Amino acid sequence: MVKKTSIILWSLFVLLLFFSGFRWDVGIDWKSYVNSMQNEALLEHYEFGNLLIRNLLHSYGYVDGRYWLWVMALLTLFFFFYSIKQYSVNPAYSAILFICLGPYWDSLNGVRQFLSIALFAYSWQFLIHKQFIRYAITILVASCFHFSALMLLPIYFMARIKFRKKVLINLFMLTIPLSFFLPSVLSQIASLFSRYEVYATSKFIQSNPNVLSNLRCIFPTILFIVCMVLYDKLKEKNIVFLNLSLIYIFLTMLFPNISLMIRIGFYFQVAFIFLIPLINQCVSRMNGQLFNVFVICYGSAFIFITQLSRPVSNIIPFELKFDLLGCSLLLILALAFACAGIFIKITHWKDHKAIIKHK
Repeated sequence: MVKKTSIILWSLFVLLLFFSGFRWDVGIDWKSYVNSMQNEALLEHYEFGNLLIRNLLHSYGYVDGRYWLWVMALLTLFFFFYSIKQYSVNPAYSAILFICLGPYWDSLNGVRQFLSIALFAYSWQFLIHKQFIRYAITILVASCFHFSALMLLPIYFMARIKFRKKVLINLFMLTIPLSFFLPSVLSQIASLFSRYEVYATSKFIQSNPNVLSNLRCIFPTILFIVCMVLYDKLKEKNIVFLNLSLIYIFLTMLFPNISLMIRIGFYFQVAFIFLIPLINQCVSRMNGQLFNVFVICYGSAFIFITQLSRPVSNIIPFELKFDLLGCSLLLILALAFACAGIFIKITHWKDHKAIIKHK
């Protein structure tokens, strides 16, 4: 019998896919992606995986760039929701956090990177079970959609380290003075490379740096305090989710207004949607409910202030267009879904370990 939580989870997957696929001119990069996929001269910096999907679609006559966006949306959301189903102790709540804490909205802008992030999340099972080859293969595939995924290979060797609480607290305190000069240093370095110059600063931050930088640091600070209070319990439940979350916290505290580091932080922010349900298991029911209300309210307010309400994000108004709807689209999505299933089978070939959810 299909569980109620599974029905809720995959229904939400279909709903989000509907909006991601049928969106029209939603997201900063929407036009550039659609135009690039229809003009080969604009594909110079695109990775192999993106070009492979594009060329396969074109070879069968599907030249509209929105078909590529549909395939990317399906693969991204599928690997996120598959990971939620496999790892989360509360899949429905993790799916809500996926929306309220921002990953879904960010995926509408960084299409290529977020497929890499989704594959990174999928690879966490191999971090947990100490399967380096499977992890490396998954990261190499992720790099076919965004080269930045290659920097994740060393994460395998630090994701399961059980750091002393005192060390983590000292590191957190150290981020405060370092945050005053490291961002300017990084901006100067990034500006030396044309590929990353656009990320040296953030359009969202330039207009009001103090307010948005402070907003970006509030939740990571509170979550860090909660993690330190519950550190002994959390590290026994899942040290991988805890460490990945701490990496994001440190990156945010050090570089709250540098777009390049914010984009790198996206890889680790997703760990929050798995860590927060674990936190609920470590506190009383009342405290857990209060914490959940705070997380959802703060996350929703932050997304509204930094993205939904800002014209530069190009999300509101959220327009939909259904002219691609038809049997051809369903066939393309079915084939993409089949490819995702084959990839899962390959990465689990002769793998007898199963993900253990810590109840």
